[in-house]
Amino acid sequence: MSSTTKWVLAGLLGLPLLCCGSGGLMCLGIRSELPYAEAISRVENHAGVVRLLGAPISASSFFSGSFNLMNKDGQANMTINLSGSRQDGRLEVKAVRTDDVWGFSRLRVVADNGEAVDVGGYSRH
Repeated sequence: MSSTTKWVLAGLLGLPLLCCGSGGLMCLGIRSELPYAEAISRVENHAGVVRLLGAPISASSFFSGSFNLMNKDGQANMTINLSGSRQDGRLEVKAVRTDDVWGFSRLRVVADNGEAVDVGGYSRH
């Protein structure tokens, strides 16, 4: 195999890996700006959620949704997949950031069987 062919193959294989890796790092960077960690910490040991999904509860590293961040203010609407020992579910998050502090207007866990637990309404931390 010629050296040119090796470089072409390396480029064809390496470019997608580089792009995916960069996208993953960007996603993790954005996640740190969002209320992801706070939302997860509130549901992991919530008695109603533990009864519904079963302990231990773990969250997916990735989420779907939308967000708008501007300086110290912002909004986030996120859905995060959860896994429990009994069943899986999803965490629905609606949050608003004012002066760099996130407040939740919705933290709700919906199990795969359709049952739901409202973890809490608005609070600022």
